This record gives sequence, structure tokens and C-alpha cells, in this order.
Amino acid sequence: MATASLVGHIVAWNGSNWVYADTGDIIPDSWFDRCTRDVWGDKCPIDIWRPCKKCGEYPNREGDDFCLGHLGKVLNACCGHGKDEGYIMFENGITIRGKFEIENWDKKKWRDSNNEYI
Repeated sequence: MATASLVGHIVAWNGSNWVYADTGDIIPDSWFDRCTRDVWGDKCPIDIWRPCKKCGEYPNREGDDFCLGHLGKVLNACCGHGKDEGYIMFENGITIRGKFEIENWDKKKWRDSNNEYI
């Protein structure tokens, strides 16, 4: 049985539906929309979700994790260079720290035709 995590809760594929592993309750397909405005508009039905297992809060109306909110622009960041923890500082005052992988990175996008950094 395949398993995954959904806002910190273990979920499992029972062959036809994703279910909460602790109760077997079916997870509505609409849960996976994460309450984005392009899907729900201003009518996000919060009652279909479980809250975050860590903080106990539900996603905000934009579908963002409550503890992060809308992060906005990045002010400063460091990848950790494979040795130390990295961090991302946002304009709203939140800083995320930890060892993380950078996805969808293409170093060709960061060099010009002369192979110089842009």
C-alpha cells in the first residue's frame, strides 16, 4: 500500500482512494486543490481539511500553510553549499532554515552565451 503525508498526517492509497491511515476516512479529491483562489474563489470550504499536524491550524484562504502565510518576495537566501544549513528570508519576516534540495535548477539559465554568470 502506497503512503504519503498530507499536512503531517499519514495517508494511504487503498486501491481506489487516498485515506487517512489512522481512521481510514476517505480524503475528498477537493482536498488536493489546497484551497487556491483559482479553484475555489472566496468560498474555500475549510471544513473538508484536517489541520496541520504540527501547528493545529488550517491553510489560509490562498491555500498557503498557516504558519508560513503568504511569503512574498525573497530578501536574502543561502543554499548552505552542501555543508551547512541553508536559509530563505522573506519580506514578511519569516526565515526558513534547514538542509534542503533545490529542485528544477538548470545552471544554463544562470549563464550568458559567453558562459559568464548573469
